[in-house]
Amino acid sequence: MKTKRTPIRKSITADQFRNFIFAGRSIFTLENTTTNTYITFKIRQIKKKCKLVPNNFGISCKGVGSLMAGFIFLGFLHLERKSFKRWGEHKDNPSFIGYKTLFWLFRNLENLENFPNLELYHEGICCKCGRTLTVPESIDTGIGPKCLSNLLVNSAGTMRSEGVWDDLLTYDNNVRKALQKDPTLWSRLHIPEHIKLENPQTGHRLLGRLGIF
Repeated sequence: MKTKRTPIRKSITADQFRNFIFAGRSIFTLENTTTNTYITFKIRQIKKKCKLVPNNFGISCKGVGSLMAGFIFLGFLHLERKSFKRWGEHKDNPSFIGYKTLFWLFRNLENLENFPNLELYHEGICCKCGRTLTVPESIDTGIGPKCLSNLLVNSAGTMRSEGVWDDLLTYDNNVRKALQKDPTLWSRLHIPEHIKLENPQTGHRLLGRLGIF
């Protein structure tokens, strides 16, 4: 008889969080260690006709400080169209704590390290597929080994199809070469955080460039 595994909540770094947040099925908690308050968000990639829609996400939040409250839908984020559409019961209340916290998070996504009273946690499930994490390395990062492997394979396939893959180079160096040749690949590849940080003008500074938060 199989026993059901309990998801293991894990603190993650800001670097890990930036890779985690838009993977497709991320659930994460922000905690203010000064006030001992927290809020949990769910960011899921939208599906239409059983197919994932690129750059299109639905965002929900869980009742602040309450384990019993369900998730409240906040709206739709479309990264490519540079838009966020508020939706649901609080759509006409921009001061709702869910919106205020979400917009603060997006405005400060690039400098979360500067807030010592902020703790970031994933909720023990893979940010890509939503399954419970069991491998220690995956619990540390919030993404399962198979999903991470798939991301790398898909990225390599994209680079091959674009004619920028070199079998003699490592994955990281192929990514660097590909981005130099075609900067639009930023949104189509799985880019390690240390490579994003090498170029502060183009890296993962996505939400700041959108100008919607």
